[in-house]
Amino acid sequence: MTKGKDRQHFDDYREQTQIKHSILAAYLPAYYHILKGSNDNLIYIDGFAGPGAYVHTGSGDTFDGSPILALQLIAENKDFSSKVSTIFIEADDVLFETLNRKVNDFYRQR
Repeated sequence: MTKGKDRQHFDDYREQTQIKHSILAAYLPAYYHILKGSNDNLIYIDGFAGPGAYVHTGSGDTFDGSPILALQLIAENKDFSSKVSTIFIEADDVLFETLNRKVNDFYRQR
């Protein structure tokens, strides 16, 4: 694993990230809805998963990152949750540790 070139990216919940998350929320359920009839095993891969959360510097509010958003979207639909596996990749040790904790917390709360 590597150390922190991209950590600053996660220091603020920027507009571009908010838009990316809106697109993910709109696209992922539709995409899996199309695939679910012809595939029993689907995989969601996030190749640059980050820490699983962002903090808005102005307000201090915490927002879920794409890995947690994807898990929520998958868990909300019984068809998806029975067919979709997830893989989250993060090369930065510090970000991975936070991501791992966030993902484990998500599953403990379910």
